[in-house]
Amino acid sequence: MLGGLGEGDPRQVGPYRILARLGAGGMGEVYLGADVRPGPVGARPELAAVKTIRADLSGDPAFRDRFRQEIATAQTVQGRFTARLLSGDAEAAGPWMATEYVAGPTLDRAVRETGPLPAETVLHLGLGLARALRGIHHARVRHRDLKPANVLLGADGPRVIDFGIARDFGASTMTATGAMVGSPGYMSPEHVLGGRHIVAASDVFCLAAVLCYAATGATPFGDGPVAAVLYRISQADADLGAVPEPVRELIADCLSLDPAARPDAVELERRFKAAAGASGAAENGATAWPAAVRVLVDRYEDELARVVAQAEPVPGRAPTMPGASPVHSAETVTGPPPAPGSAPPPSRPTGLSRRRIVAVIAAAAAVGVLGAFGLRAMQDSGKPGGAEAGGGSASPTASPTASATAEAVADKPSGLYEDGVDGTRHFPADPSARPDGWQPWTTQLPGRPRHCALNPEILVCRTVDGGMVAVGAADGRQRWAVPSTAPGQKAAETPMNGTWLPGGAKPPLIHGDLVISYASGKVRGRSVSDGEVRWERGLPVGELANKAPLLTGGGAVFLTAHDKDGVVVHALDAETGEPLWHKTLSTRTGTGSAGSPYMALDFAQGRVLATTDSGLTGFEARTGAATHAAVEEGGECENIRVVADQVLCGSGPRTVVLDTENYAPVGDPTPAPFGDWPGAEYSGASSLAFLEGTAYRLEPADDPNRVVLQKEGEALVRTVGGAPQPAEALTSSSVIVGRTAVVADNEYLYTLPVDGGDGEDGGRYWVEDSPGNDARFQDSEIGMEAWGPRLISLGGVLYLAYHDGTVRSLALPPA
Repeated sequence: MLGGLGEGDPRQVGPYRILARLGAGGMGEVYLGADVRPGPVGARPELAAVKTIRADLSGDPAFRDRFRQEIATAQTVQGRFTARLLSGDAEAAGPWMATEYVAGPTLDRAVRETGPLPAETVLHLGLGLARALRGIHHARVRHRDLKPANVLLGADGPRVIDFGIARDFGASTMTATGAMVGSPGYMSPEHVLGGRHIVAASDVFCLAAVLCYAATGATPFGDGPVAAVLYRISQADADLGAVPEPVRELIADCLSLDPAARPDAVELERRFKAAAGASGAAENGATAWPAAVRVLVDRYEDELARVVAQAEPVPGRAPTMPGASPVHSAETVTGPPPAPGSAPPPSRPTGLSRRRIVAVIAAAAAVGVLGAFGLRAMQDSGKPGGAEAGGGSASPTASPTASATAEAVADKPSGLYEDGVDGTRHFPADPSARPDGWQPWTTQLPGRPRHCALNPEILVCRTVDGGMVAVGAADGRQRWAVPSTAPGQKAAETPMNGTWLPGGAKPPLIHGDLVISYASGKVRGRSVSDGEVRWERGLPVGELANKAPLLTGGGAVFLTAHDKDGVVVHALDAETGEPLWHKTLSTRTGTGSAGSPYMALDFAQGRVLATTDSGLTGFEARTGAATHAAVEEGGECENIRVVADQVLCGSGPRTVVLDTENYAPVGDPTPAPFGDWPGAEYSGASSLAFLEGTAYRLEPADDPNRVVLQKEGEALVRTVGGAPQPAEALTSSSVIVGRTAVVADNEYLYTLPVDGGDGEDGGRYWVEDSPGNDARFQDSEIGMEAWGPRLISLGGVLYLAYHDGTVRSLALPPA
């Protein structure tokens, strides 16, 4: 169980204070550690199993490659039934990695000490392990060493651990030609042939052997000399005579000699779910351990509680593993891993989004991506955005283009976001605007995407751990990635404050050839192509407001910050990061950064729009000169939406329409700013989409799980997809692509031609590689278990970023 620390054991590894010794392996020691980095107020330190590496192995380049691969592999795998990676550093003088600590015995120890498990327990164990394997394979990884010693039995179910020899599907093996990987007794015939023969179905074979051991206390290939065992494995000569019938029926074909004859993890999960029955355990994956196993688990939990309670503060500076710093740099990773000494820690992939406040872009000359549409080019727009750790060649000095005029800077094209072009929730579908060489693709991000931005070169996403990753828009290949600046922090979701990401990270913005981002008090401009930092600027003063979006427009970046004197908007040059101006929005300080209504909200016609003590005010992008809106009857703009050349100002139950030149009211205030909606109650400007000057109500209906489309002035209400979505579905924003209304959940794509009649002419399409509507990350923070996909479109191509890290790019299905 938990052992004491000796004189030679470290007391600090990276950010982890070492509390006890868990064990040792062929590569080094494993310790129990407590994360001492700052986290949310009132949160307890996170416990981890910290694996360290023997000194003689640390200097071996081949070993470092293997350990680096182990960290990268563990980083991509997530799910309730795998022990998640928390942090790690393969480049330190003493490499280390930290994974979730599970208080419980291995399956190997539990069976040795308490005997074989009952058949019913094995069925539930099989369900949990099948789900773990499904998550592993969904991340396009093979475990390659699934055995009883790599399955932990926790109070809430099993966990698969140790990706020490796991490989992604596309990677070549690191073992020598013909060398075996895995553990005798729990290998597949492909293992016996050598590492390069191992496929995903090999893990299924090993899983069956593990379940045989759980049910009988013995492997299906007997004991004796290793050579004899390996020969029986190579022939798939399994003895299942002692395996209880319900289990034997489920695993027999998993032990087929031909990998193609074995079921995959999805089919295996379906089988065990059906066999386990419709009980709560079958649905939520919980496993009721037999009394003897439960006693063993309790002993582990009691021992953990004792060690944590007895832990004393370490006097003075704690000795640290050589080269392992509690504070890590967070460099952009482009191409090969950095050389030893740069120490980039992996971010922990984990998000749930607050609603993005719509930000729009002002019209500019026809340039960039929209030139192919025959529409106005997008001027860099007030979009909510975010950022993460600096790295590369970060410098506050000007970029090579710093001498460009303000007009040239302002004309740079912006990215696309979920709210469509010009804030209309409409994406043109001209195929000529697609990224060069585009073909349908699927990829797996090294994190869970919470917010994304798109241009013809990249799709860049902020992940829920506060990191950021960019993939090619044409092929889905990773271009660069940036770890979180606050890897010890966790995302949080509150009604008042919305979604908070570690480091206060904001969604990314695209301004020309730069990705603008914010995290941990710094704004950064990165190269779109390789993620290299072009400039970096610390927040001048105060705390960045969580609900306030990061905005760009007119060649500037806008941030809303709170300090002891009130609320201030800061403007920086988008090309260089140099401060341009700052203005006080309000001197009221009582609501703090969480609940304050004062912030910069949007951008239009050369001005950033903000709510202030004086009401809605527009500030010139380059100078900060103010223009105040005249909203009748003392109304305040509680929410803002800019659409083309109009500002929709929400004030109580009404919407006031303002022009973007003088912020003067256009016509009379009306409950429906763009026509009437027969038979439907107007629910605000955010419910509307605009196509060729015509407004459409496009929003969830009163009926559960329906998204409806209604043209202004018409009574006909149609359902996108033609039918309600599944009850458990979480959906994307609903948009119009070309002349088709589109919405997606985590399994299907729903469409409806805008020009259709009153029949059920919507379509529903299953999206290959999607996570499924029942997929949840049960071990995630509250509110972060799942969310609807992020949907953006370019040239009729759809980009769907799912909560599990899967990104799918496909053409809009024909109407």
